[in-house]
Amino acid sequence: REFGFRPDALWRYEQQELRLLLRAELAWECESGGAYRPLRQELRFGLPQGEAGAVVCTTGDGEVFYLHGVIDRVDEAVDGGGLRVLDYKSGSTPYSLRDILEGRALQAPLYALAAERTLCRKVAESAYLLIPKRELSGRMSLAGSAGEDENVRSAIDRAGAFVRAVRAGDFAALPSKPGAGPTACSATCDFASLCRADRRAIAKARGNAA
Repeated sequence: REFGFRPDALWRYEQQELRLLLRAELAWECESGGAYRPLRQELRFGLPQGEAGAVVCTTGDGEVFYLHGVIDRVDEAVDGGGLRVLDYKSGSTPYSLRDILEGRALQAPLYALAAERTLCRKVAESAYLLIPKRELSGRMSLAGSAGEDENVRSAIDRAGAFVRAVRAGDFAALPSKPGAGPTACSATCDFASLCRADRRAIAKARGNAA
C-alpha cells in the first residue's frame, strides 16, 4: 500500500511460491547450522543509519573510491574462529573464483573487507547464499586480514577500474564474459530490447580496451 503496489492475476500464486521457498530455506538453515550463528542482518555502512562510514578502498595504482552498501548477513563462528559474510541471491546461478577475479561477483570479497572494518573483527569466510538451491557459492576463505587477501585486493583493483571508467564517461556496450555474444545476458535483462551490444559495438569496445 505504501508504495502503490498493484497485484496482478498471478500475485496470489507468487505469494504461495515465496512462502514455500521461505519454509524450505528456514528448514535448511536449521538442519545445516551449527558452526555459525547469525550476528548481524542488513549491516549498513556508508549510508544513513549505518554502523560505520564508507570503506575507503585504494587500488594498486592509487585509484581511490568509497564503498557504501548493505551486507545481507554476518554470522559468527561458534568456536570464535571468525565471521562469515553472506550475500543473498534470489537466483540459482553459481559463482566461481573466476567470476570474482574478472569482476562479475565483487560483493563477496568487498563485503568481507567492509565487515572486517565495520565490526573490527576478522572475517574467515565470505560467500553467496543461493536461496532457491539453498547452497553456498563463490565461497572464499580468508586466512589473514581481508585487506591483505590476494582475492580481495584483486576485487578492489577491478572495482577501481570500473570507477575510473565511470568517471571518464566510458560505458562500453561489452558483455562481461569473454567470447559472449550480444544475447549473453538478454535472458535476464529487462533492457535487452534497448541494448546497444551488437557485434560492431562489442568489437569497438574490445579494441578500445586493448
